[in-house]
Amino acid sequence: MNPRSIVLRSLTGLLFLASTALAQQPTPVIGSIPSRNAFDPGRVVINGSNLGLILDVRVNGISLPIVRVTSTRLVAGPLAPQAPGFAPVELIHGRGTVSGTLELTPNLQSSRRGLRVTSRLNNGGAGTYALRFATAALPAPEVDAGIYYGRLLALDAPVLSAGVFVDATPLTVTNRIPAQVGLIGAPLFLQAHCTVEAELVESYTNLATVAGFGQHQ
Repeated sequence: MNPRSIVLRSLTGLLFLASTALAQQPTPVIGSIPSRNAFDPGRVVINGSNLGLILDVRVNGISLPIVRVTSTRLVAGPLAPQAPGFAPVELIHGRGTVSGTLELTPNLQSSRRGLRVTSRLNNGGAGTYALRFATAALPAPEVDAGIYYGRLLALDAPVLSAGVFVDATPLTVTNRIPAQVGLIGAPLFLQAHCTVEAELVESYTNLATVAGFGQHQ
Protein backbone atom coordinates (compact mmCIF):
# COMPACT_ATOMS: atom_id res chain seq x y z
CA MET A 1 0.00 0.00 0.00
CA ASN A 2 1.18 3.49 -0.80
CA PRO A 3 2.69 5.09 2.34
CA ARG A 4 0.81 8.31 1.54
CA SER A 5 -2.49 6.40 1.57
CA ILE A 6 -1.65 4.92 4.95
CA VAL A 7 -0.95 8.38 6.37
CA LEU A 8 -4.19 9.79 4.93
CA ARG A 9 -6.21 6.91 6.34
CA SER A 10 -4.59 7.37 9.74
CA LEU A 11 -5.35 11.10 9.75
CA THR A 12 -8.93 10.46 8.66
CA GLY A 13 -9.36 7.96 11.48
CA LEU A 14 -7.96 10.36 14.06
CA LEU A 15 -10.23 13.17 12.88
CA PHE A 16 -13.23 10.86 13.07
CA LEU A 17 -12.34 9.80 16.61
CA ALA A 18 -11.81 13.41 17.66
CA SER A 19 -15.15 14.55 16.21
CA THR A 20 -16.93 11.59 17.82
CA ALA A 21 -15.40 12.34 21.22
CA LEU A 22 -16.38 16.00 20.88
CA ALA A 23 -19.96 15.10 19.97
CA GLN A 24 -20.21 12.85 23.01
CA GLN A 25 -19.16 15.57 25.46
CA PRO A 26 -22.01 16.68 27.73
CA THR A 27 -23.74 19.99 27.03
CA PRO A 28 -25.25 22.27 29.70
CA VAL A 29 -29.06 22.27 29.73
CA ILE A 30 -31.32 24.88 31.37
CA GLY A 31 -34.25 23.36 33.25
CA SER A 32 -35.69 26.47 34.89
CA ILE A 33 -34.76 30.02 35.91
CA PRO A 34 -36.87 31.24 38.86
CA SER A 35 -38.22 34.77 38.45
CA ARG A 36 -36.74 37.70 40.38
CA ASN A 37 -38.08 41.09 41.44
CA ALA A 38 -36.96 43.70 38.93
CA PHE A 39 -36.44 46.30 41.68
CA ASP A 40 -34.18 43.98 43.73
CA PRO A 41 -33.19 40.89 41.72
CA GLY A 42 -30.20 39.89 43.82
CA ARG A 43 -28.68 36.58 42.83
CA VAL A 44 -29.90 34.66 39.78
CA VAL A 45 -30.53 30.93 40.15
CA ILE A 46 -30.39 28.52 37.21
CA ASN A 47 -31.48 24.90 37.51
CA GLY A 48 -30.56 22.28 34.92
CA SER A 49 -27.90 19.70 34.14
CA ASN A 50 -24.16 19.76 33.35
CA LEU A 51 -24.01 23.30 34.74
CA GLY A 52 -20.50 22.73 36.07
CA LEU A 53 -19.27 23.33 32.51
CA ILE A 54 -20.44 26.97 32.54
CA LEU A 55 -17.63 29.53 32.31
CA ASP A 56 -19.67 32.75 32.26
CA VAL A 57 -23.24 33.90 32.96
CA ARG A 58 -24.74 36.94 31.22
CA VAL A 59 -28.10 38.54 31.94
CA ASN A 60 -29.19 41.35 29.62
CA GLY A 61 -25.64 41.22 28.27
CA ILE A 62 -24.19 41.82 31.76
CA SER A 63 -21.59 39.30 32.93
CA LEU A 64 -22.27 38.08 36.48
CA PRO A 65 -19.81 36.38 38.83
CA ILE A 66 -20.61 32.73 39.53
CA VAL A 67 -21.13 32.35 43.30
CA ARG A 68 -21.90 28.64 43.54
CA VAL A 69 -22.23 25.88 40.99
CA THR A 70 -22.97 22.16 40.92
CA SER A 71 -23.96 19.97 37.99
CA THR A 72 -27.65 20.81 38.56
CA ARG A 73 -27.70 24.30 40.10
CA LEU A 74 -25.86 27.54 39.42
CA VAL A 75 -26.05 30.78 41.41
CA ALA A 76 -24.68 34.01 39.95
CA GLY A 77 -24.82 37.67 40.84
CA PRO A 78 -25.82 39.90 42.35
CA LEU A 79 -27.77 41.51 39.52
CA ALA A 80 -28.45 45.24 39.76
CA PRO A 81 -32.07 46.52 39.54
CA GLN A 82 -33.49 46.00 36.06
CA ALA A 83 -36.48 47.03 33.98
CA PRO A 84 -39.48 44.73 34.53
CA GLY A 85 -40.05 42.23 31.74
CA PHE A 86 -38.05 39.39 30.24
CA ALA A 87 -34.26 39.38 30.25
CA PRO A 88 -32.16 37.13 27.98
CA VAL A 89 -29.82 34.77 29.83
CA GLU A 90 -26.67 33.37 28.20
CA LEU A 91 -24.61 30.55 29.68
CA ILE A 92 -21.18 30.42 28.07
CA HIS A 93 -19.35 27.09 27.99
CA GLY A 94 -16.44 25.60 26.08
CA ARG A 95 -18.52 24.54 23.07
CA GLY A 96 -20.87 27.50 22.73
CA THR A 97 -23.79 29.22 24.43
CA VAL A 98 -27.03 28.03 26.02
CA SER A 99 -29.85 30.58 26.10
CA GLY A 100 -32.80 31.10 28.44
CA THR A 101 -35.06 33.84 29.81
CA LEU A 102 -35.29 35.42 33.27
CA GLU A 103 -38.67 36.87 34.25
CA LEU A 104 -38.25 40.16 36.09
CA THR A 105 -41.43 40.90 38.01
CA PRO A 106 -43.88 42.46 37.80
CA ASN A 107 -44.23 41.68 34.12
CA LEU A 108 -46.96 41.49 31.52
CA GLN A 109 -47.64 39.50 28.35
CA SER A 110 -50.74 40.15 26.22
CA SER A 111 -52.30 38.72 23.06
CA ARG A 112 -55.52 39.40 21.15
CA ARG A 113 -58.03 37.03 19.65
CA GLY A 114 -60.95 38.73 17.97
CA LEU A 115 -62.31 41.39 20.31
CA ARG A 116 -60.70 39.90 23.41
CA VAL A 117 -57.30 40.51 24.97
CA THR A 118 -55.72 37.85 27.17
CA SER A 119 -53.04 39.06 29.57
CA ARG A 120 -50.68 37.11 31.81
CA LEU A 121 -49.48 39.07 34.84
CA ASN A 122 -46.63 37.84 37.04
CA ASN A 123 -46.27 39.86 40.25
CA GLY A 124 -43.77 37.62 42.00
CA GLY A 125 -45.88 37.63 45.17
CA ALA A 126 -49.20 38.55 46.73
CA GLY A 127 -50.52 42.02 45.94
CA THR A 128 -52.78 43.95 43.59
CA TYR A 129 -52.84 45.15 40.00
CA ALA A 130 -54.60 47.66 37.76
CA LEU A 131 -54.19 46.96 34.03
CA ARG A 132 -54.59 50.03 31.82
CA PHE A 133 -54.74 50.44 28.06
CA ALA A 134 -54.34 53.13 25.41
CA THR A 135 -53.97 53.44 21.65
CA ALA A 136 -50.76 55.44 22.04
CA ALA A 137 -47.74 55.03 24.29
CA LEU A 138 -45.60 57.79 25.75
CA PRO A 139 -42.35 58.45 23.84
CA ALA A 140 -40.33 57.95 27.04
CA PRO A 141 -41.14 56.54 30.50
CA GLU A 142 -42.55 59.02 33.01
CA VAL A 143 -41.29 58.62 36.58
CA ASP A 144 -44.03 58.78 39.23
CA ALA A 145 -43.05 59.35 42.86
CA GLY A 146 -42.95 56.18 44.92
CA ILE A 147 -43.43 53.82 41.95
CA TYR A 148 -40.59 51.74 40.52
CA TYR A 149 -39.86 51.86 36.79
CA GLY A 150 -41.61 54.28 34.42
CA ARG A 151 -45.19 54.87 33.36
CA LEU A 152 -45.59 54.43 29.59
CA LEU A 153 -49.28 55.33 29.29
CA ALA A 154 -51.06 58.61 30.00
CA LEU A 155 -52.24 59.20 33.58
CA ASP A 156 -55.87 59.10 32.45
CA ALA A 157 -55.52 55.82 30.52
CA PRO A 158 -58.64 53.70 31.22
CA VAL A 159 -58.49 50.61 33.43
CA LEU A 160 -59.13 47.42 31.49
CA SER A 161 -58.93 45.10 34.50
CA ALA A 162 -58.06 45.18 38.20
CA GLY A 163 -57.66 42.49 40.83
CA VAL A 164 -55.64 40.72 43.49
CA PHE A 165 -52.71 38.30 43.49
CA VAL A 166 -53.34 35.88 46.35
CA ASP A 167 -49.79 34.50 46.08
CA ALA A 168 -46.85 34.30 43.66
CA THR A 169 -48.87 32.39 41.04
CA PRO A 170 -49.18 34.42 37.80
CA LEU A 171 -52.69 35.53 36.81
CA THR A 172 -54.28 35.19 33.38
CA VAL A 173 -57.16 37.57 32.66
CA THR A 174 -59.25 37.99 29.53
CA ASN A 175 -61.03 41.23 28.72
CA ARG A 176 -63.17 42.45 25.87
CA ILE A 177 -61.73 45.40 23.96
CA PRO A 178 -64.03 48.41 24.37
CA ALA A 179 -65.92 49.11 21.15
CA GLN A 180 -64.45 52.56 20.66
CA VAL A 181 -60.94 51.09 20.71
CA GLY A 182 -61.81 48.17 18.45
CA LEU A 183 -63.24 50.49 15.80
CA ILE A 184 -60.07 52.55 15.63
CA GLY A 185 -57.91 49.69 14.41
CA ALA A 186 -54.78 51.10 16.04
CA PRO A 187 -52.38 48.97 18.11
CA LEU A 188 -53.38 48.56 21.74
CA PHE A 189 -50.80 49.31 24.42
CA LEU A 190 -51.11 47.83 27.91
CA GLN A 191 -49.27 48.34 31.19
CA ALA A 192 -50.11 47.34 34.74
CA HIS A 193 -49.53 49.15 38.03
CA CYS A 194 -48.76 46.49 40.66
CA THR A 195 -48.11 46.32 44.38
CA VAL A 196 -46.10 43.63 46.14
CA GLU A 197 -47.31 43.31 49.73
CA ALA A 198 -44.25 41.57 51.20
CA GLU A 199 -41.84 44.30 50.05
CA LEU A 200 -44.40 47.14 50.24
CA VAL A 201 -43.30 48.14 46.74
CA GLU A 202 -45.33 49.65 43.91
CA SER A 203 -44.09 49.13 40.37
CA TYR A 204 -45.13 49.41 36.76
CA THR A 205 -44.77 46.42 34.46
CA ASN A 206 -43.18 46.38 31.04
CA LEU A 207 -45.29 47.62 28.14
CA ALA A 208 -47.24 45.04 26.12
CA THR A 209 -48.61 45.66 22.62
CA VAL A 210 -51.30 43.85 20.65
CA ALA A 211 -52.62 44.49 17.14
CA GLY A 212 -55.77 46.59 16.92
CA PHE A 213 -59.02 45.09 15.73
CA GLY A 214 -58.93 44.79 11.94
CA GLN A 215 -55.13 44.61 11.84
CA HIS A 216 -53.19 41.54 10.77
CA GLN A 217 -51.93 39.50 13.76
